Amino acid sequence: MTRRLYEAFRKEGTIWPRQVAKQAMAEKGIPETDRKIAQEVVTTFTHVAAYLTRSGKLVKIGYGADARWKPVPSEPDLL
Repeated sequence: MTRRLYEAFRKEGTIWPRQVAKQAMAEKGIPETDRKIAQEVVTTFTHVAAYLTRSGKLVKIGYGADARWKPVPSEPDLL
């Protein structure tokens, strides 16, 4: 999960965990219509992003379901 988030940061700069989760599900062949699994995957990506924020590697932008994350400027190794 962390690797997928870092790959998304390299491509996008600022990410929305829900979008990264949808891409991961599509790559694994999990249908978006399976709402229970979709919610679990989104929640897991969001928790990983929150953990990386507490670790000082990410900055959270906004609140709630629309929150986005980006790397801390002092962490160039992530990009």
